[in-house]
Amino acid sequence: MDIFESYKAAVLPIIERGSIQNNDVYLVKNYLKAYEENPEEQENVNLLKEMLTKYNGFYRGVGTVTKKFCFVVQGNKSWTVDEEGMKDLHKDWLLYEETAPNGIAKLRIQFSGKGEHALTYINIALKGGEGAIYTAYGEQLPIKTYWKDNNTVVVVAKSEYKCLDKYQKVSSYGEVVHIEYVEQP
Repeated sequence: MDIFESYKAAVLPIIERGSIQNNDVYLVKNYLKAYEENPEEQENVNLLKEMLTKYNGFYRGVGTVTKKFCFVVQGNKSWTVDEEGMKDLHKDWLLYEETAPNGIAKLRIQFSGKGEHALTYINIALKGGEGAIYTAYGEQLPIKTYWKDNNTVVVVAKSEYKCLDKYQKVSSYGEVVHIEYVEQP
């Protein structure tokens, strides 16, 4: 299974519904990372960006994705924009990162959301892009992952976790990575 095709399948119901809800943001962002530059997907990409603008305001402008964040601080007589304070904010979401023995591919355990809308997920970054190989509902779950070799990843997680994604194999531009799961009681 090509990991990017699963992103497309995951967002089609969102596009049909016409709005983004709760954990849909994660699915939409993965799709945009994979397909944003694909000319055949521009209609869906533009629809999803418009929906994201309505949902949370992180994507601004017409067809332009910005990744620049800032704090707005209220003072006694004015408002101040503090871009420097946001510089390392993304690191709060990163729980673990490991590079493959080949020095190119990476694994990242990250989380997003709070409470019932929280997700803990493992992203794999290959030459052709990055995407989730395992996603479970819950905030900062004690999930472990590591490279067994350049083409095999091991994921250690409790069997009781409710999963959104749990791939056995992913590929990108001919590079195939198998995922083995070790379930903890």
